[in-house]
Amino acid sequence: MSKKLTKFLVFIISFFSFLTIPGQIIAAVDPPTTAPVKPTGIYNPALKELSDTSGPAFLQNILQLAIRLFFVVGAVIFFFMMLIGGIKWISAGGDKARLESAQKQITHALVGLAILLSTFAIIKLVGYLFGIDLLKFTLPTL
Repeated sequence: MSKKLTKFLVFIISFFSFLTIPGQIIAAVDPPTTAPVKPTGIYNPALKELSDTSGPAFLQNILQLAIRLFFVVGAVIFFFMMLIGGIKWISAGGDKARLESAQKQITHALVGLAILLSTFAIIKLVGYLFGIDLLKFTLPTL
């Protein structure tokens, strides 16, 4: 049973990982209508939007992306923990130890979601009280 469950989970994870690929990479890109600007210094085509920004602006964008990535990864982990816990619960077959293990996993997933949502609420509260929006973080310039 565990081999089938492992294969199923690998399939689900690989399926959802393909859904997370940005549509800009998959979609055909129209050729630029203007002559491309020749980049100066080190140029990474994967970071087109960030390549021509200054240091503080680059750091702002990276921090915003990191915070958003934290929330997305947390939500995906919650989903898979709930899914695996539900599968364990269904496949317990009356075994009390396996049923308790599934209940613990679902409880841990719900506690993790509560922590994730409370973190988001704290970020919004700090933004409201102090005027610092961490989801749209801006660094002061000199």
